[in-house]
Amino acid sequence: MRLLKKLLIWFASGLAVLVSAFVALHTYYYFTPVQLSDEAKQLLAETAPMAQLTDNGYRLIGLLAPEGVDPVAYGRCSHAIAKKYGEAYWRELEKTREDDIGRSAEDFRRRSDEAQQTCSQGKPLLPAPPRSKSADRIRPGVDFARFASAGDHTIAAVYVDRWTAVLEGGVRGTEPDIAMTVVPDYTTALSVERARLLTFAQNWLRAKSVEEYAKSFEAFESVIPKLTQFADGVMLDTMVANSIISQHLLGLQALVAREPKLDSTLAERMQRSVSSVETLPRSLGKAIVAEVQISKSFFERVSTAGFGITPNPLVNAMERLAFDRSDTLNLGAMALRDTQKAALSTQPFNFHETRAGLVFKNVGCPWLGELALVCAALERNVVGRILAGTSSPQYAEYINRTHDVRNLAAATRLTIEARQRGLTGEAVSIFVTNAPPSMRDVFSGNPFSYDAQTGKLTVELKAKSTLLGEKSYALSL
Repeated sequence: MRLLKKLLIWFASGLAVLVSAFVALHTYYYFTPVQLSDEAKQLLAETAPMAQLTDNGYRLIGLLAPEGVDPVAYGRCSHAIAKKYGEAYWRELEKTREDDIGRSAEDFRRRSDEAQQTCSQGKPLLPAPPRSKSADRIRPGVDFARFASAGDHTIAAVYVDRWTAVLEGGVRGTEPDIAMTVVPDYTTALSVERARLLTFAQNWLRAKSVEEYAKSFEAFESVIPKLTQFADGVMLDTMVANSIISQHLLGLQALVAREPKLDSTLAERMQRSVSSVETLPRSLGKAIVAEVQISKSFFERVSTAGFGITPNPLVNAMERLAFDRSDTLNLGAMALRDTQKAALSTQPFNFHETRAGLVFKNVGCPWLGELALVCAALERNVVGRILAGTSSPQYAEYINRTHDVRNLAAATRLTIEARQRGLTGEAVSIFVTNAPPSMRDVFSGNPFSYDAQTGKLTVELKAKSTLLGEKSYALSL
């Protein structure tokens, strides 16, 4: 009994010492905050223009505005209502210190209802455009021409005109505060682009002369370059553009592969259009670093409102003491800049080998084994460092997806060149083996695998795709 008493005293004393050390150290950290680094300042200044919505950003939000209502005006009105609810959310979180998911869902529903009632001028929103059944079959291994040739793929002009205005409207920007974001309805973009691809395919399949082939491609020629521009600067837009571009490349490759010989002038035009895909890694990098504005907004909010984990005042106090906004932004800037550079390369991206990754890897002094948690509790900005470390690895998937699109573009360029030369039989195998760098696997630099017996070109994937497959896909050549 006496031994147990001593152990309890020792344990209580040790805990008291640890709590005292935690409070003392984090109070010191709190009153001696880390200063914002030059790198973070530069990144924030560089991405500042993306931290606010432009008229074209409002136009994207308002794609389904009622007929007779300006999409820009609808988008601006909808965003203003989202900001009102967002400010109320942060005020409530600061007061209660607890994030009520049920309340948040209800607020989102009310926000949507108010936007429709207030911004629609009493008119119903446009319904989402119908999806073509044939469009669902745009994927490797499916007879694209067979499905594209059947049915009417036209879509109402209002959808086409509005989406075209967005594509040609320039920079859109974004709302950096996640509580005030209005996510656009991308179904309009997807439906319009599917209809565009299938209409092009129908016209191509009906063509009988060089002039008719060229005319059918004319309406499709500028689409991929415009989509690569749309991908510039906003992460969600970039991923949507990647998906649409993949479908367009699959369709174009399938149509060209059917032709025994392709006109050289038309082939050159196709190559220019497809080559615009090479700008996607730069666009992805720009979208990656722009997310520092989202981090900045979020960290500013939680530094006063807390993380909403629990209303317990002691936990709230410890949260604030263990979080340094500037240090977290510095780490975030390091991570985003290194990831931006990685996006330009096809080499495997390992976040833990970046500057910020190495900091995150050593949070909590892992070499101390069971005492690591004690060390973590005493470190400066342990909450922020964990936040910075857990949010960055997701970008590896985005990088791989983007280069997978480039790989599909390389295979499409290869197909165009082979058809321009009118190659058949063994000549195709020889050409694939000796293809120029722009027509090879972008990851390895090696020629694509080609099976002369089946006439199939195999393209490897780095990221699992609902459109292209899990590990690889085959294209007719």
